[in-house]
Amino acid sequence: MSPAAYRGFLAGNVIKYISRYEHKNGLEDLKKARYYLDRLIKDSEESKDGSKQRLHTTED
Repeated sequence: MSPAAYRGFLAGNVIKYISRYEHKNGLEDLKKARYYLDRLIKDSEESKDGSKQRLHTTED
């Protein structure tokens, strides 16, 4: 998966969980959104400073 596709995957999950939390799983969905947002932030920081070249997977 390309870095851009990986970030798109992460951002999509943030939107998904934020959008549904009031109607589906409440706090659990907010925590999932936070998880994916934290991953997106970390990945963006790493790609910005160029300090880490890594394979982007959902297993990190």
